[in-house]
Amino acid sequence: MRYILKITALFLIFLSSISFATADDSTVTRNELFQYFANIYRDDVPQSYLYIDVKYSGLERYPQLHRSLQVLIYKNLIKNNPIVFRPESKVTLREFSILSERLTWVTVPFDTINTSQLQSQDFEALKLYIEGVRDQSIIPVTSTPSSLGQKWDILFDIYDTLKSEHYDAQWFDRDQLILWAIRWMTESTWDTYTTYFPPTQSQDFFDWLDGEYEGIWSYVDMPEPWVFLIVTPMVWSPEEKSWLKWGDRVTHVDSREITTENSQAEIISWIKWPAGSTVDLTIFRPSTRETLVLTVTRAKIIISEVDHQLINTNTYYIQVKNFWEKVDSEFYDAMKAFKDSGATKLILDFRNNPGGYLWKVIHILSHFIETWEPVALIKQQNYNMYHEAKDIEKFDLSHTKVIILQNSWTASASEIFIWTLQDYYPNIKTIWENTFWKWSVQSLRQYYDGSTLRFTTARWYTWKLERAIDWIWISPDIKLEDTPSDSEDSILNEALR
Repeated sequence: MRYILKITALFLIFLSSISFATADDSTVTRNELFQYFANIYRDDVPQSYLYIDVKYSGLERYPQLHRSLQVLIYKNLIKNNPIVFRPESKVTLREFSILSERLTWVTVPFDTINTSQLQSQDFEALKLYIEGVRDQSIIPVTSTPSSLGQKWDILFDIYDTLKSEHYDAQWFDRDQLILWAIRWMTESTWDTYTTYFPPTQSQDFFDWLDGEYEGIWSYVDMPEPWVFLIVTPMVWSPEEKSWLKWGDRVTHVDSREITTENSQAEIISWIKWPAGSTVDLTIFRPSTRETLVLTVTRAKIIISEVDHQLINTNTYYIQVKNFWEKVDSEFYDAMKAFKDSGATKLILDFRNNPGGYLWKVIHILSHFIETWEPVALIKQQNYNMYHEAKDIEKFDLSHTKVIILQNSWTASASEIFIWTLQDYYPNIKTIWENTFWKWSVQSLRQYYDGSTLRFTTARWYTWKLERAIDWIWISPDIKLEDTPSDSEDSILNEALR
């Protein structure tokens, strides 16, 4: 196994270095811990990270910590939340273990329920261990930095000229000129997943990531200008109760028509509004060629990321809706319930799952793959990162009949999960239709005005066979032409046979 001997040696050296010091030794604070993690990435971020407006409070006497948090926020490793930070709080081994896995992808050999305080001399040994593991995981690649040179001067001169000399300069709004320059810059990448969110739309986006939203709830997509589609209404959402269906195309929101001039984020902002109010959606339904006006009452909705149940005495069903904050704990609970149920057949439903955090899907895959076995290869601009299965509780699927449901809206992290799992378990079968084929990884950068840039930072490959979804998709083992009706899920019925 690649690196296994080196990592084992590192592990033994690490154990011999740890003393679990006595109470006389100084303990580590959150201030020290977060500065350490930030220093790992400080050389990889440009000076623009200093423009990030950190929303944490309690940092007034800690300028170095403030800059460290800016680095971690810039790298999309921590959330920029308006909460009290408490820099002098003591760090427990449990907190260090969780943060190490989240911020460096390195699992330290501690039980995560350990609440002992981290001592300074042990912290030094842990840092050596993390650096050793990362040295085995990161492979440098050459890259050539580029520069805009004098083009910056042209950009600024055009702005100044329009504001000072254009005939209608008095009507030009400064922020709108800058906003459109940013939008054209992101659109010129020809990357659908590179997007700039102004402050209001940025907040909407983060509400969606957190699984808590005030409005109506659905996964939506805009594959081309003015084509605004309902991917799927979520269970118990206002949309489901109002009979919106998969594939419905929204043409009007109240009296506003959707045109080629409207962005997806703008249309979402029309639909979102305070809980208790209503919105009229004019939709075209391709399956029946009908145009309908549906009134939806907005509500505050908190969405679970995993649903599961015992369908019959032999079959357990788990639906994974996305890979956001709560998915790993909810998925673990679902697998424990499956194991306790005595069922011999498992249906994993990834239909309409748009993906989510890369580190979450790797954590979940670690339940099925032996520790240190390869999980994914992430190719970034300046280095390649190899990810291995983590040392967590395992579930063996080799003697279980497993069927995965997938469709054309199964994307990104869901595709990583399906293809990697099939690398290790050839007994697993997929049914319905081709997946979405999204093989890119995005990061988020938040700015002081509340706006956000989402941009592509990497491509992913399965590691065992090094397969990539490069403008192709995962074809199902059993392809079906049926579409679930309002009264019957024919795809699930096929999986139950």
